[in-house]
Amino acid sequence: MTKQQTGPLTRGVVQISGDMIGSTVIIIDNSGRRSAPGTCPVSVSSVLTVLDQLERDTRIRVLDFLDREFGTRMVKDLGEQQLTRAMLYVTAILKKNEIRKLRKADNETNR
Repeated sequence: MTKQQTGPLTRGVVQISGDMIGSTVIIIDNSGRRSAPGTCPVSVSSVLTVLDQLERDTRIRVLDFLDREFGTRMVKDLGEQQLTRAMLYVTAILKKNEIRKLRKADNETNR
């Protein structure tokens, strides 16, 4: 049995073959879901991993950003472009925090 699936996020073919006695094989082809040329798709787990590096109050501010921009605080509800934007936002915060730490350390050594 072959079934065509389409939706707002995925397009592909799911093929199920086998019988009641033998094993069932499921092949999923998501070739309809492509990212922009030269980019890697950002996964939910990668955003959550980076988000976990933030302090609690900063993480809450990121969740506020997600709610304000995308209407959800749940990373798993974000689409591919939204995940990319969230990753860029969190990465920018991490870089900003690192610069602050370096400046603070530099100021302490110059005293």
